[in-house]
Amino acid sequence: MKQSLILIVFLLFLPLLGSSQSKKSKSYYDKGITAFKERDFSKAKIFFDKTLEVSPEWADAYFGMGQVYSAEMNKDLAAKYFYKTISLDSTNKTFMPAYSFLGAYELKANNYEKAKQHYTKALDWTQKGSRVALQFEKQIAACDFSILSIKNAYHLKPSRLSKVVNFKEKQYFPVLTADEKQLFFTARSGDGDEDIYFSESENGNWTVPKSISDSINTSFNEGTCTISADGKMLVFTSCEGRENFGSCDLYFSEKVKGAWSQPKNLGEKINSKYWDSQPSLSSDGHMLFFSSERPLGQGRKDLYVSYWSETEGWQEAQNLGKTINTFGDEVSPFIHANSKTLFFASNLHQGMGGYDLFLAEKDGINYSQPENLGYPINTEEDQLAMFITSNGKSAYYSVDRKDSVHLYQFEIPSALIDKISPTIYIKGKIVDAKTQAGIKSTIELIDINSNEKLSSFESDKEDGTFMAVVPSAGDYALYISNPAYFFKRLEFNVDDPKNLEEISVSMRLIEKDVPEVLKHIYFETASFALKDESRAELDKLTQLAKENPQLNIQIAGHTDDVGADQDNLLLSEKRAQSVIAYLKEKGIALNRLAAKGFGEAVPLVPNTNEENRQMNRRIELRFF
Repeated sequence: MKQSLILIVFLLFLPLLGSSQSKKSKSYYDKGITAFKERDFSKAKIFFDKTLEVSPEWADAYFGMGQVYSAEMNKDLAAKYFYKTISLDSTNKTFMPAYSFLGAYELKANNYEKAKQHYTKALDWTQKGSRVALQFEKQIAACDFSILSIKNAYHLKPSRLSKVVNFKEKQYFPVLTADEKQLFFTARSGDGDEDIYFSESENGNWTVPKSISDSINTSFNEGTCTISADGKMLVFTSCEGRENFGSCDLYFSEKVKGAWSQPKNLGEKINSKYWDSQPSLSSDGHMLFFSSERPLGQGRKDLYVSYWSETEGWQEAQNLGKTINTFGDEVSPFIHANSKTLFFASNLHQGMGGYDLFLAEKDGINYSQPENLGYPINTEEDQLAMFITSNGKSAYYSVDRKDSVHLYQFEIPSALIDKISPTIYIKGKIVDAKTQAGIKSTIELIDINSNEKLSSFESDKEDGTFMAVVPSAGDYALYISNPAYFFKRLEFNVDDPKNLEEISVSMRLIEKDVPEVLKHIYFETASFALKDESRAELDKLTQLAKENPQLNIQIAGHTDDVGADQDNLLLSEKRAQSVIAYLKEKGIALNRLAAKGFGEAVPLVPNTNEENRQMNRRIELRFF
């Protein structure tokens, strides 16, 4: 298509060519023009050669020869003849396509100053405000941006992944699990078949890639996948051979007992009858970004996002809006594990020409102005996709050479790391306290300082294992819940990440008349007023009460032995009543609730020191 457009542009200028040359050279030249119009390029070159033998300084003939080589995609020879054309005549406006070609030629060769000069000349001879003029202005801006980017270049040392991984002619779109132990990518064989493969990290080396699953890979094309943080949910693109809504659709598969389930279409709230591809799943599995060609967007290819609802599933996909999407193409979204930094490729946001990679910060439904990732991450070549590890330290991407596409990796430069909020991962297992069998549980990540719920995820329903991503700084709590068990709260500080890879949590089945201490309900000093930091614990208690409507709840207040007995008894009763009032406000019927104050009468440990006294100041829960 691009070649045809170039030919059309040149043909538009052909009737204007010609000058006062000899009759013989004019005859050869006219025959060359006729042959070129008929796309008989071999004959056209013969006649233009004959023209130049007779009239070796005729710029029009060099221009004609340049057009032929350009149409044949022989760019080096085309440039040679176009340079000769403008050296002989730099004032003829009909040679504008020569300047346009040379601008693109030098841009491709990283000669940005030369490219800018040629594009500027072409712009001078183009109607102001026209589409062609706007394109030249864009290319001039790309030259300026490239010159500046190279002056402020990052220092990168890309390294090609081993031949073990780069085992086919083409492999691309790499993604990793949060612990960087599994690598998934699309590989293309010589016959054009695309499939998804995975490799595992063993002692610092990648294993021989394997086809992900016969239930996923078929004789048709599957690719551009995204994997959940724990490696147990896969979303991928498939364009043929499956039930779909039209063109390429997005599908998902879950890993159960070590095997991938039969893929299912993600449905019409995400897929359309148009091209839908290149998915990226957030680390908690609650946001899915992708690129689509559906109409009524900002351009031909736009980025969209769908949000997961616990009650309704995936919601209607939303266009990311004008800040991200342009009237050009936006593709290959990647949402970092921090769920805030969005990377994507665009051919219209200010870049170095073609597709460049950008980042934007997500804030609710809004996004910051996209920022070009700079040189040499971006070059004059198309840069279409990149995966950055959860800790923000490494990037994986593909490099497209003439006959191959291979996977590469580089360490993120410090100047770019500062723009990414890094994360760490936590791993663990939820088990039954008596049987030690794995339990499927809902796990919520809470920021202790703000009481904000940052994310939620589930442990594996078969073995109770989980892996999740958390910010790399701060104090956090995990609330682990299952309707049949009393919830648990686990607090941690990420400054000591070595303790976060083998978390084991034992859950106790709910039993009547067995007291449970609510360790994270706090009151103002010598008061029954609940502190704000108690909300998370109280909300989990509310949830548990709603999930078990057959159970009644007694809240018991206890104090230490400091102060008068009667005062302590009264304070403990009022604190228990404060908890009851909160539960009632949240919708728990009063006839299910009872409050009792015990004062200092039932200590857990002797009141011999401050640590023990703190343990004795407590709220207890008992089901009856």
